Amino acid sequence: ARPEHTATRGEQLIVDMATRYYGESITHACALLGRTVDRIEAGFDYVLAEREYDLGSFVVPAGTMGSVLHTFTAIVEDKPFFRLEEHFICHPEVSPIPLPSHDHWTVLIEGAPTSIRTTIEMAPSFTETRHVTAPIAYYATAMPMLQAIPVVVAAEPGIV
Repeated sequence: ARPEHTATRGEQLIVDMATRYYGESITHACALLGRTVDRIEAGFDYVLAEREYDLGSFVVPAGTMGSVLHTFTAIVEDKPFFRLEEHFICHPEVSPIPLPSHDHWTVLIEGAPTSIRTTIEMAPSFTETRHVTAPIAYYATAMPMLQAIPVVVAAEPGIV
């Protein structure tokens, strides 16, 4: 059993910031689906690291958060409509979920009459040995943002 934990001020600030950040994306996605979000409900859970993990670019000390789960649920017409879960896991030993690969995303769409689940795996290469200096997910998320800068700068003012 995990010891009781009351969020520190810093942890609460992170949850609040993430709720604002993801809230905008979730609200936009819901709007594209023709829905108006009543509110975003945020959740936060974690697994403590029982030992130190050296991840190369930083160290996760024993007794600190070895994995963190953030959940953000869009409530539409008083019912959950859209949910985003984000797991940050420093090592498979502290993972609360099965890990199909080191860097991956699972997308689940629950609907009627059909539901869909897909997993997207990332690696420097699936056919040859290549080393990268940062976790591959950083390249997959940061590079599109950097590449968008000239497009955004050249765009007409306004919100799309």
